[in-house]
Amino acid sequence: CFANNEDKENNERFDESKVQSFLRKPKVLTKFNDLFSGKGPGALFVHYQPRHVNELEVLDRKETSEGKQTKKAELFISYGDSALMNSKCCYFLRQGGEVDSSVGNDTSLHYGELLDSPLETIKSLLS
Repeated sequence: CFANNEDKENNERFDESKVQSFLRKPKVLTKFNDLFSGKGPGALFVHYQPRHVNELEVLDRKETSEGKQTKKAELFISYGDSALMNSKCCYFLRQGGEVDSSVGNDTSLHYGELLDSPLETIKSLLS
């Protein structure tokens, strides 16, 4: 999902090692395990964007005077209710109960990416 994403502000190429390191964090791994086992919410979103403590503040002052975002982009996970999406993100959606990991492609787990215009992304997926 983030393979071609670049942190242009910091001139860093986003690479697979960052994703692997992120996924190995105990809190992140627990959220994915809960999703697969049918516990908790049925959706996870992985964001690569600046994370802000107060998202509503960000709406008021989205950019600094130099035209750059106020914080460095980082990987973080949400249930879709705690962060405003201002860049593309990856989603994982469980349909039904537990995901059967013994099946190569269990159709109860859906995944993909949402672009910075989620309604347009959903519209194109449904058409």
